[in-house]
Amino acid sequence: MKKKSSIIVILLVFIMTASSCNSAAETTEEQENTIRVAAASSLQNVMQEVEAVFTKQYPDTEMEVHFGSSGSLKQQIAQGAPVDLFFSASSMKVDQLVEDGHMEKTSTAVIMHNSLVLIEPAESSSSLSQLEDAADPEVKLSIGTPESVPAGRYAKETLQTAELWEDVKADLIQAKNVRQVLTYVENENVDAGFVYKTDALQSNKIHIAAEVSPSSHSPINYPAGLTSAGEEKQAAEELLEFLQSPEMKDIAENYGFKMGEEKQ
Repeated sequence: MKKKSSIIVILLVFIMTASSCNSAAETTEEQENTIRVAAASSLQNVMQEVEAVFTKQYPDTEMEVHFGSSGSLKQQIAQGAPVDLFFSASSMKVDQLVEDGHMEKTSTAVIMHNSLVLIEPAESSSSLSQLEDAADPEVKLSIGTPESVPAGRYAKETLQTAELWEDVKADLIQAKNVRQVLTYVENENVDAGFVYKTDALQSNKIHIAAEVSPSSHSPINYPAGLTSAGEEKQAAEELLEFLQSPEMKDIAENYGFKMGEEKQ
């Protein structure tokens, strides 16, 4: 009887071990087929379509996309956040991660570029028509926080080029990302704001008061790249290749982006 009990115990241990190994193998495979993406807030519409098209081509692959300002996402990656691919609204943020050893330059590419506009609520009675109008003391102006939000940095550069920065900086309403600026204007919490043209084109609650000359700020390029973790994943490499494909060109241009790198 004792011998029989011992055999049963051994069999149970074997079954549990085998089950545990199978579960671990399934978990590892699931992790390998899940791409964790950190993307700029201005890419929300684009990435929703990218996910739909890409996962249709690769049905065994899943994407987990987290949006935020490029500055805050860059900081999270530097601190060890589990990210495989970073899609930024600023080449500077990717370059900083490359310099710090979190990404390899050879595993990055500029995907597309954007432009900046000054917007106001659709029902606004102020009728802004040029950048100088935004410096009016009675105009409540919003931009993304320049230190962490690329759109905010481009807006600051634009205002500096126009020699308006000193006039407006004390009263600016700063936002945590460019989508928040858009929301402030849509809800008439502010009179005007600087956002990407692609964001403005998606809203019927705002009016584009003025388009900003590309020569007044740094190029608004959108690079994407694999992190150190992503370089170990075939699925992440496939996504980076997709972002440079003709299919991506159709998606990007549908939302107002232009493919390729903008040079100044």
